[in-house]
Amino acid sequence: MTKSEREGTGALRARVEAQTVLLMEMMRRLGVPPAHARDEAARAAHGEAQAVCEACAKKAACSAFLDGSEPLVEPPLFCANSDYVRGARGH
Repeated sequence: MTKSEREGTGALRARVEAQTVLLMEMMRRLGVPPAHARDEAARAAHGEAQAVCEACAKKAACSAFLDGSEPLVEPPLFCANSDYVRGARGH
């Protein structure tokens, strides 16, 4: 693997990790238990949610929303994963 390929892989990994952080923080702040993806179907749904988060154009708004200190009751209206998060939470 060339240096350029390693750098590209590293950048992609960092971007995916950043999106995972946003999704996991949203779920944590909304009270979704960490072990919500116990079976294969739940893990697949979580993987789809991560892909949706990665493709989302509202990353800056999401990050700013999650930087707030007020308790969260519902995901923000702009969140493309709001139905997934509500479902994982059991509502």
